[in-house]
Amino acid sequence: MSEAPRIVPLLHRTARTVLLGALLAVALAVLLASSRRERPPAWKPAVRLTHELSSAVELPSAPPVRRLLALEGPLLGSAFAGVPFRAEVGRPFIVRVRLAGRDDPRQPIQLRGLRPEEALRFGDRQRAIQGTPPGALLGALVRSAPAPSGRLVAQRFDRLRPGQSAALIVFPDPGAVEDVEVIEAETPPPTATSHPSLRPLVRQLPRPSPTGVSWRECLVAPGGGRYGFEVVLPPDGELRLATSLEPGERAAATRFVARLDGQVLLDEVVADVREWHEHRIALPGPPGKRARLQLETTAAAGEPARGVWANPRIVQKLDKPSILLVTLDAVRPDHLSAYGYRRDTSPALERVAAAGVKFLRATAQGGSTWQSISSLFSGLQPARSGVRSQGERLPTDLRLMSELLADAGYDTIAGSDLAAFSPVLLGRFDDADTLVEASQLSSGVEAQAPAIARRLAERPTFAWIHLENAHYPLHPSQPLRYDATYDGRFKTEYSLDDHQATQLASALGEHELAHVAALYDSAVRDADDLVRKILSALDAAHAVEKTILIIAADHGEMVAEHGFTLDHGAPWDSVLHVPLFLAWPGHIGGGRTVEQRVQLVDVLPTALALAGVRAPARLDGRDLSSLLNGGALAEVPAYAEVARKIHVQYRGDEKLIVSPPGARDRIGGVEFAVPQRALFDVSKDPGELDDLAARDPRRAQEAMDAFLPELRRQRESAQESGEAPALGQAALEALQQAGYLAAAPRGHR
Repeated sequence: MSEAPRIVPLLHRTARTVLLGALLAVALAVLLASSRRERPPAWKPAVRLTHELSSAVELPSAPPVRRLLALEGPLLGSAFAGVPFRAEVGRPFIVRVRLAGRDDPRQPIQLRGLRPEEALRFGDRQRAIQGTPPGALLGALVRSAPAPSGRLVAQRFDRLRPGQSAALIVFPDPGAVEDVEVIEAETPPPTATSHPSLRPLVRQLPRPSPTGVSWRECLVAPGGGRYGFEVVLPPDGELRLATSLEPGERAAATRFVARLDGQVLLDEVVADVREWHEHRIALPGPPGKRARLQLETTAAAGEPARGVWANPRIVQKLDKPSILLVTLDAVRPDHLSAYGYRRDTSPALERVAAAGVKFLRATAQGGSTWQSISSLFSGLQPARSGVRSQGERLPTDLRLMSELLADAGYDTIAGSDLAAFSPVLLGRFDDADTLVEASQLSSGVEAQAPAIARRLAERPTFAWIHLENAHYPLHPSQPLRYDATYDGRFKTEYSLDDHQATQLASALGEHELAHVAALYDSAVRDADDLVRKILSALDAAHAVEKTILIIAADHGEMVAEHGFTLDHGAPWDSVLHVPLFLAWPGHIGGGRTVEQRVQLVDVLPTALALAGVRAPARLDGRDLSSLLNGGALAEVPAYAEVARKIHVQYRGDEKLIVSPPGARDRIGGVEFAVPQRALFDVSKDPGELDDLAARDPRRAQEAMDAFLPELRRQRESAQESGEAPALGQAALEALQQAGYLAAAPRGHR
């Protein structure tokens, strides 16, 4: 009984504590809910609607893929058989042939385009062909991976040219054909969604531009179709897009309507398939407001609508510098007057060096444009980017410089003579304006530069211009600029036929080699003249102070060296040593030189740092911005790779070349031996004629020991990506057994 009075007050206190806690929890929940209601939803610096299909609230039905031909073999004809089919001019298609055997046909299968009168004479049915097949050759079908049945497959992506009305497939061995199929090509961009119902809604399409062809990523807009997106309005937001029609003769007038919460932002009819119709539309409403954006199309005439929304995106006002990257194909620094060369080959680059920073020891990661540019744009060594040979594609999940800057709100554009690059690479830009012919280079860049400069001045934009003047064939504007008295067979040019016939320097005399070098220098000067015109365009558009300017070569060139007249794709310093300049007036001190060795993979993280954009993790390159105003960075090795198997390490001016035993390289039709191990001091021996490995084996072994972890890292990166490593475990063990590599410490991977 004596305990009860003490228990009752305790119960009361406990109840009060529980009640007070509950009241506090409710108040806190109300406060949090209120704060959530008041806090505006987050917006992105840029929203590209072609990448937002998985979150769309409305989607049109994907247009059906048209089958133009379906035929089962065997075909008629004992020697040659022709199979015709009709297609729309300009609309791409894929020809796919499955062969009955497992061996290649005796001759390639041809695809030819027929003019209307030729198509009429041939008829609409397959038949044997006697003599020369009719029509103009479009190209040969290319063997691809075998079908699941083990049969070989040959295919080709193409389109009819103007003036043609039908195509003809010519089979040299009709009995080997199992079946033939031709379908219209969907041409999705490489980064399009893999979802089977969404992927057909995205296309990568070209349109004529004032300077060539403009490639853009598009949403397909069928008649009666509508896209709906829930968006968050950014500050000073704009809807940017272009409208046009899909290619083909059946392209019909289409009405395009864009609405925001029912309010009409755009209402136009497009009947012209020849160009992009550009639109920049201010988005009404306060920042942070959630709204529904709708894009719909209807037929404006009797024919079905076949429109496209090109690169639709929502952007906001952005306070960041623009970035202009100019890459010079096949230019070596020791042929630039900006680096002390005896001929005045680069007065414009001298201006850039005086206004910014010149790097004296920059290393390319490969000896070809494809490989080097892929590393520059990804910030990764070739083994990690996955691009080690011409034509290999960068992984679609790898974020490139253009995409990282686009995610940060930048517009992106690629310009000039980029027709040699696959649109697969260029498709990662908002706009890839390519020249059709190499002869358009000078006039094309002159026309493109003012428009690009205006965009750089208008809002943060990343632009890339690639100049191929110095890459063979050489057609300099002043071929006798540096060799006025020459009167031989290369007086005006060094053509592709010349290059093929005289690839080896032994095919030419001393005076001819000297003139080819003079032609090369004159072509370098032409590239520099285009740089001058680009600088003038920047100045006229008042874009100089707003733009980070980066100029680099993708690789150098052997000029009458190492047995070659003019070529690259080799591990020598004349190929891997490249010029590199960076200027940003008002932010980077002018006239500075950096002697420390750097790499082209450093360009990506440096550009992102200067722009205030976060770089991805695990890049091979590093931010060089501390060097731009006199700061310091620790010395690190530089690496390069050639022909998938030749590896190079630079430690300062010490250069190590290592390759598997018995490795050989091939440039064009010329095969040559590659050193299994070689060591050079490129400051004292720029021609790499004095191999130090034999005279100083201890120094060579130290270099190999330093290189081994990098070789193993590259091997592991290749294994992680599922690719067979260029220098695999067997090659590493062979080098160890030969005494070239010390064994890895126990437990070291």
